[in-house]
Amino acid sequence: MPSFNWSARPAAGGDIKEGTIELAKKEDVIAFLHKQKLIPVVVREKPKQLNITFGTGITTRDIVIFTRQFTTMINSGLPLVQSLMSNVLVATLSERAQAPCARPAVLLQPPSGSDNILPRRRPPTR
Repeated sequence: MPSFNWSARPAAGGDIKEGTIELAKKEDVIAFLHKQKLIPVVVREKPKQLNITFGTGITTRDIVIFTRQFTTMINSGLPLVQSLMSNVLVATLSERAQAPCARPAVLLQPPSGSDNILPRRRPPTR
């Protein structure tokens, strides 16, 4: 049953009163207000509340841990695909993801022939 927000003025005069009521139709709300000796000013259907959740549940702390682990693996000379396919990195983010679409794309199979990817050179130390 829909809810309606209303505002009405007393028939005898005075300040406008406001409220919310659950009835089937707008006409029923107006009839109810007339029975209460109120003159309807505004009767509107209450907007439905949407329950939308943004984000995946991955916290800033999770991103920091992922970035540190990923940087360590890349700096050690592991190939990019192998670093991403590491169970440690996948577990860090996929445990927190609430929706399957929010899970990282690294869970997909690596491209064929990815075993032969040359490791990245170590960056020069300063």
